[in-house]
Formats: sequence, C-alpha cells, structure tokens
Amino acid sequence: MKTGVEFLLMKLVTKAGLLIFALLTLNSCTSSVSYWQHYQECAVVEKNVKDISDCGKQSRMSYLNKSKANANSRSTEGDEYMLWVELLAKQVEDGEISDTAAKMKLLERNQMLASMLHTRQMQAISAMNSMAPKTLHCRSTGYGNNTGGILGALSSNTMTCD
Repeated sequence: MKTGVEFLLMKLVTKAGLLIFALLTLNSCTSSVSYWQHYQECAVVEKNVKDISDCGKQSRMSYLNKSKANANSRSTEGDEYMLWVELLAKQVEDGEISDTAAKMKLLERNQMLASMLHTRQMQAISAMNSMAPKTLHCRSTGYGNNTGGILGALSSNTMTCD
C-alpha cells in the first residue's frame, strides 16, 4: 500500500513519461518522411524506373539537407534502399528486366515497407496504452480536512491505495 503523496508522485511521473513518449512517437510519425516515401511519390509522376530513381534520390537528399541530417543520422536502410532502386534502374537499362517488371518490384517493396511502418505505429500506440496507469482504489483515514477526496487526504497525509 502506498501513501497519498507517494501515489500522486508515482502517477505524475508515469503521466510525464507517457507524455514524452507520445510526443516523440507522434512527432516521428507526422514530421518525418520515410526514405521509401520519396520514391513512392516520384513513382506517381514519373514514367520509368530510371526517372523514379533520379527523382527519389533528389527528393531524399534535398529532404535530408533541409532537415540538416548529417552522415551519422542518415539511415543505413535509406542508403541501401536508394542503392537498390539505382540497381533496379540499371537492370532495366541493361535489358535484364523490363521497366514494367521493375515498377512491380518497386511497388511490392514499397507496399511491404508501408505495412511495416503501419505495424510499428500500431505497436507504439499499443505500448502507450498498456503503460497507462491502472485504476487504483484509494481511501483516506484519520484526521484533517473532512471534505474527503484527494485534497482531504493530502492535508491529513493518510491516503492509502491498493
């Protein structure tokens, strides 16, 4: 059993932690663009894989420069994906695969990455919900302000929760 002050302090720390976690999660969900999304947007307007590759690379590099990302903060996954799309365009250029087949590979990869992003976002929301404080049953006993509730319990310093 915890005293009223300990309970309130624990609840305040838990809520502060949840708030910080939520802000970081929401900020990363809303303000950042995943490396593959640059290419996905280019695929809507460009006609062939070579142009999609060039457009996506230019878009990603411009985004990284605007966000002042240095070499250490750039994702290895993003760099590998950029290389993968360039190699896909090279396969088309060399006649190893058709442009249509390359576009299908690109579409399939982007759909997989979008699904993974959605899954991570849902896991973050689920984790945040599971960290929410549980309902505790509290009671105050003893002397002090007889108005009851938390204020009364704090003035008498005899609130207990279980």
